[in-house]
Amino acid sequence: MIELLKVHASLDKSIDRSENNITRQASDNYANIQIEAAKNKAALEQKMTELSNDIKVSILKDNNDTRSLINSYNNDNVRNDLQSEKIIHALHHHYNHHHDHHRDRDHRDHHNHYYPPFFPYSGFPLQSFQQGQGQGQGHS
Repeated sequence: MIELLKVHASLDKSIDRSENNITRQASDNYANIQIEAAKNKAALEQKMTELSNDIKVSILKDNNDTRSLINSYNNDNVRNDLQSEKIIHALHHHYNHHHDHHRDRDHRDHHNHYYPPFFPYSGFPLQSFQQGQGQGQGHS
């Protein structure tokens, strides 16, 4: 029976040692997992920061390109409107020189005429200027 008690005591020590080893190993594994998770989290945060900066730069570039395109389009429209305005003025000027020579009009009179607004957008400076000039003075 003493032999049996010795074997039992030896088994208890062995079981305690095994439990301690398993607990220590589990603790070490948990700590390693936490360390690895923190590293992964930091790497993901860094990647997210890089990607968000890339997206921001891309959006700013697209915004600038779009503004540039709109400005170019608006400049082209203004240029076309001014060219049309020159043509209309030249036609009116030509018409007045050939048809007003028999009238007793001052030469400056033909510059005070009203052009109907033909600009596709309101608030254009020439349009409002034209409307203020000799409104109601059409050519007959």
